[in-house]
Amino acid sequence: ATTAGPGKASASAARSGATAEQKRGTDTSDGPPTAVSWAEARTAQGAGEHDVAQAMLHDEGTLDLGAGAAFTPGGVRFHPSRREVYFSYRLSSDEAGTMYAETRIAGTMCESLRDVVLRLHPDLPYRTYVLVKEETGRDPQVTWQDDFVTNTRCTSGAEDDDGEDTGSVPDWQPGDDGLAQAMIPSTDGDEIRVADRAARNIIERSNAMRRTLGTDRTLGNAQIKVGFDPGDSAMYVWSDYVRWNQEQVDTWAAMAAGVACRALVAQRDASANWPYDRYAVAEVGASGYLMVRWGTADSSTDCPA
Repeated sequence: ATTAGPGKASASAARSGATAEQKRGTDTSDGPPTAVSWAEARTAQGAGEHDVAQAMLHDEGTLDLGAGAAFTPGGVRFHPSRREVYFSYRLSSDEAGTMYAETRIAGTMCESLRDVVLRLHPDLPYRTYVLVKEETGRDPQVTWQDDFVTNTRCTSGAEDDDGEDTGSVPDWQPGDDGLAQAMIPSTDGDEIRVADRAARNIIERSNAMRRTLGTDRTLGNAQIKVGFDPGDSAMYVWSDYVRWNQEQVDTWAAMAAGVACRALVAQRDASANWPYDRYAVAEVGASGYLMVRWGTADSSTDCPA
């Protein structure tokens, strides 16, 4: 896959819920998990919690995150009053590799908890899983959190599930794995050219729509990027500009989806071997990844306007 412009911030930056004020605080009964609530959590007690810890450490320990990632599982802790299970780890990788690795680590933790807690020990009070990254010389950092009870597919980002028509194809939905793949740089010349052309087009149109979108600055490759997920034959467009409201996000995503769709159709017309026929547009924010628009690039007449 290829990204047009600088690499996206890692999942830890996008999902961290621990601000400096929260880390210094002492009341952790409310609010998101932090390094303080992690420190308050305890090791496993009782057969059920020991089963959870054993399963998680086994499943995380068998993960293959690629040659470029140095991953060391840490420990499992429980915070009954907050209904949270914590998993600590050490990870060394580049930015794209970190995004991919933390997505896999979070998904595996979710699946382990759903299997052991919901199936074997439904009496346990837990419903939220939390990743905590440890680094020598730095404070522990909460990098991921989600509800494993309601997240039935163990996807690790916010999704558009309000029932509105998003242009989706029934048998395919974009997700964090695809987005993570799209952030990994590519050496394929066609992918690089298509991504660069689409990114420049979307950026130009985004800036031309500043009054409509209420954008407070000129956007560029630092905010808007394009990449490919070969596994699902999909092109992803994503933005980390988070000042738009929902209506403005929808307006921007419709424009970006149209550009992406037409770019795929044009490249397929130019090259019979072009493998990509799906597109997705995402917004990256503090609460996760919102997939706003997606679909299949069948023909230019079917693309969003």
